[in-house]
Amino acid sequence: MRIRFIIAGLLLLGLTFVSCSSSNFVTMTGEARPPIPVSEVRTYSKFPEKYDEIAIIYARQPNNWGPDTSTKGLIEELTEKAAELGANGIVYDLKDLIQPGYGHMWFELPGTAIYVPDKTDDKL
Repeated sequence: MRIRFIIAGLLLLGLTFVSCSSSNFVTMTGEARPPIPVSEVRTYSKFPEKYDEIAIIYARQPNNWGPDTSTKGLIEELTEKAAELGANGIVYDLKDLIQPGYGHMWFELPGTAIYVPDKTDDKL
């Protein structure tokens, strides 16, 4: 009987860790590139003149009011995912931030992962 309580407690503990994690969703709109360091990803409030769109990313964090539930944390998630896709830029607007409310338990921030050619790159 005691083992059942221990197993049940461990399962609940595991579910707690899973439910408190962040997640993101990606919709590919272009071709991914080789991953780059996060430090090379720039953030933009509007689209630059020349760019290739790679993906739409939704960063999500649960409404747990912890230290990771912040706009900064969501932007970091967008930037990390953009780097994984080889995007050197992420465009987002804080006006698009979705806050928890009735029937919605997550903070969400959409962003567009883009590749911006440098001045020596004449592909565009």
